[in-house]
Amino acid sequence: PVAWESDSDTDLCTGNAVTPNFALSGIALGSTLLAPSGGAAASLAVSRYDHVASASATQTVSQSLSEVGVFRLTATPPTYLGVTMPASQSAPVGRITPYDFYLSGGALTPACNADFSYMDQPFGVTYTLTARNSSGATTTNYTGSFAKGTTALVAENGDDGVDRSSRLSTISASWSKGIQSVSAAPVTFSRLAETTPDGPFSSLAVGVSVAANDTLSAALTNADMNPATAGTCTTCTAGKLGTQRLLAGRLNAGSARGAPESAQVVPLQLEYWSGTAWTRNTADSCSQLMLGNSGGFLFDRTWNASTRTLTLANSASSVLGLSASRDASGTASATAQSGYLWLHFSAPGVNDRVHYQVGLAAQSPASSWLRYDWNGDGTAAQDESGGWVFFNRWRGSDRIIYRREAW
Repeated sequence: PVAWESDSDTDLCTGNAVTPNFALSGIALGSTLLAPSGGAAASLAVSRYDHVASASATQTVSQSLSEVGVFRLTATPPTYLGVTMPASQSAPVGRITPYDFYLSGGALTPACNADFSYMDQPFGVTYTLTARNSSGATTTNYTGSFAKGTTALVAENGDDGVDRSSRLSTISASWSKGIQSVSAAPVTFSRLAETTPDGPFSSLAVGVSVAANDTLSAALTNADMNPATAGTCTTCTAGKLGTQRLLAGRLNAGSARGAPESAQVVPLQLEYWSGTAWTRNTADSCSQLMLGNSGGFLFDRTWNASTRTLTLANSASSVLGLSASRDASGTASATAQSGYLWLHFSAPGVNDRVHYQVGLAAQSPASSWLRYDWNGDGTAAQDESGGWVFFNRWRGSDRIIYRREAW
């Protein structure tokens, strides 16, 4: 409480004499939101106080607000000796920031049957981050441009302490009323050059970290991983969303030979880098290929994608199909089974040979994660796996006693 100084006095906090004999009960305390515009009002831990006389005339009230933002604090006294005194207000207080961030609902959605994803293949990331006050309630004013917290994805394999976060793509997520919600956002883990593949990563953990970017930096209160340290983290910097298998993959298109009167079946094998060699990925029962879209398959003969007809020598033709089975004739598209797809050629009845390539960039969806630098010249972005199909009669060496086909 301070005394009157002059009618033109606009700052009661400077130069006014204090009145130590003043005492009054039931002084209402409140707040007025200044920013963010349109935000929610804050509730106060102390909504009133009783002022008692003291030699210093000063009384301290421990106060807290339920919301983030910039506020003016107000004190409104009741009638004093029949006189209505004006309310007073503080200078702007804040920026008040969240007490902490809380991670919930974390999950990964592998690209292939909840089993694995290929490097460079999008997989799903899901989580919810909540900006909270010290009571655990959501601070809804932490929204839009007023929310300065940024998130980043982190990764390590088998808790080995090797930080692989730089190989994860970024996500763009905004804050709305104190919550950042991400649902199955597509994320990729980049592969190394084809000449130096790595993996497999049998237990790649992906987490999310939060940088508050405020003077009073709030913590991710339930952080449980640190990609740069092995074992249980003592200084945890991120919250784990889940784990999955990550494989370096490629498509290996085969070749076939047979009589003109015979249909030919060509293997298309899905492979992964085992750590020492390229191996058929028997877990791949989800990769898809299409014949019917332009550019999805490339031939050195006239090709009609809509009818799946290939024109060969003497105007003869062969109808093509894709199948997950070597025995089925195939259709315009197929899904791999145990790491195999099969490309079927009907018998053309003429001698000819066909070179083909699988146009991974033109597949729907594009399957660029199955590309491989077959030429070894660093041009994997242009290289497509391909092979030959021969329609002719041929005789092998008489010195061969036994021959068989092996797939």
